[in-house]
Amino acid sequence: LLCLRVAKALGCTKLAFGYNATYFAMHSLASILRGSGFALPAELQYTDSRSASWGFPDIIHPLRDCVSKELLLLCYLRNIDFVASESDIVGDRTDVKSLCKDFVFSAQDRLPSTVLTVTKTVSKLDYGGIREEDVKVLDSGGRIKQEKMCRLCLSPMCTSSKAFALSQQQQRQRAATGDHEELEESFCYSCCSLFGKNNENLKLWPVGNERASVGEYLTANSSGGVTDVIEEIRLVPLEEGRSVQVDPPASLARARHGMTCAYCRTNRAMLKRPKTKENVCKECFYEAFEEEIHQTIMKEKLFNRGDRVAIGASGGKDSTVLIHVLKTLNERYDYGLELFLLSVDEGIRGYRDDSLETVARNEQQYGIPLEVVSYKDLYGYSMDDIVAKVGLKNNCTFCGVFRRQALDRGAVLLNANKIVTGHNADDIAETVFLNVLRGDFPRLTRCTNSITGEDSALPRCKPFKYTYEKEIVMYAFHKKLDYFATECTYSPQAYRGVAREFIKDVEIIEPVCILNTIISGDEMKLGANSSSGRPLQVQGECAKCGYMTSQRICKACVLLEGLDKGDARYGVSRQACRPLR
Repeated sequence: LLCLRVAKALGCTKLAFGYNATYFAMHSLASILRGSGFALPAELQYTDSRSASWGFPDIIHPLRDCVSKELLLLCYLRNIDFVASESDIVGDRTDVKSLCKDFVFSAQDRLPSTVLTVTKTVSKLDYGGIREEDVKVLDSGGRIKQEKMCRLCLSPMCTSSKAFALSQQQQRQRAATGDHEELEESFCYSCCSLFGKNNENLKLWPVGNERASVGEYLTANSSGGVTDVIEEIRLVPLEEGRSVQVDPPASLARARHGMTCAYCRTNRAMLKRPKTKENVCKECFYEAFEEEIHQTIMKEKLFNRGDRVAIGASGGKDSTVLIHVLKTLNERYDYGLELFLLSVDEGIRGYRDDSLETVARNEQQYGIPLEVVSYKDLYGYSMDDIVAKVGLKNNCTFCGVFRRQALDRGAVLLNANKIVTGHNADDIAETVFLNVLRGDFPRLTRCTNSITGEDSALPRCKPFKYTYEKEIVMYAFHKKLDYFATECTYSPQAYRGVAREFIKDVEIIEPVCILNTIISGDEMKLGANSSSGRPLQVQGECAKCGYMTSQRICKACVLLEGLDKGDARYGVSRQACRPLR
């Protein structure tokens, strides 16, 4: 902001910054974690004209496609004098940005093209938060109108998914204070959660000055020249590695026997919710956990009365809690659902055979019919057979594709019209980052949907979309549910583990980042003119097996053909899939 004012005072028409591809990749990931993924395309263009409506020069990024390590090498080879520090290549891992920096550099070491892939992926997204058909937000030049921008960061205002997420996260705080509505209408979700009254650790403007905005700062009187426009933005000083402690309300003071529950204010707090960091009693935790899932089901309209729902049951914590909660809510709120358990036997000795015993016990405990389908019967191969052929590098690709189709086949046997899976908020956040790293546009724009395949005969629902994995574990543990806790024998080799480790590190510092990532994913839409001439994927039927796919031949059939031919790379590598000319 200061540079813009100085550039205008100097009469410049362009303002060039030295932000490179590595910085933009780090900034993209950090912005997704802040819930502002819908604003990323404006920030990553070669020319950023968002401040032009106030008469300020455009910002240009000449180094957008250059990675930082190449720039560092160029400086050494050309003997260019520059200031170097260890923080240029290593983060201190004390905040979200430093974690993003370490993650980007480690990803670049693993695959050098990752940085440019992230930057190009994000730059091709559209402003998902803008609803042009509802309200005109663009001027005649195609720029966002000033009143439709966040008053602090100039990002387009998001209005579609943040309201529900905020209602889950802050419904009790808003009921107690009642002073957030005006703030949320003036600032984007990211600025509201980072610098507003909801987070007392940092203030970008003085308390009570809610009308502070970038526009007021940029258009302030600068008639005195360049010297007079140099002003400091004062922040609350924080000690390194520590945050300002906020005094709790008097009602939350320590009682005689410990901290009282933040919800009922009477019982002794026994748990701290990972999602909100609130100290609660067991009864209130159970009620809040189940009620939030109920709100997700109702607001996302996951079910209709009379639906035959197949619950994907693996015996793990997610599926066991899903069975328990869905049966409880179905009886409590009279959803009118007919529930079935559906398990897939991948044929992994020492893992799946033990977990299926847990599922069989769940069938007896909850009185829900169980159907088991196996890879061996459906495809002629077990996962142990597949690993013996392809090794440990790409085995998860085979398993994921086959399991998805196996669930469809099993649901058909049960005559179900919907499939419910236990994908939780952590899983969805990991998927967002994996799709960004891979540049997978179609999956990136739908991976956070609570319902996928709505137009197909078997839609898939995710009631745990906003439910944290740690809270699922706490619920299963304190409810003493019967579940299988052993990790898959082959999963440590999966690439998803990289994103999972990153999400866990971020959650330690800022738990709300998982929810923010889902909000960013909800707002990511592929730009109308950025698909490089390729049409978006459309669901159809496989020409060989008849199951739904976006290609002429489904991925499962392609992989099976490779196994039958003895070619482990067939169907996995893009080069291997290309026909010979």
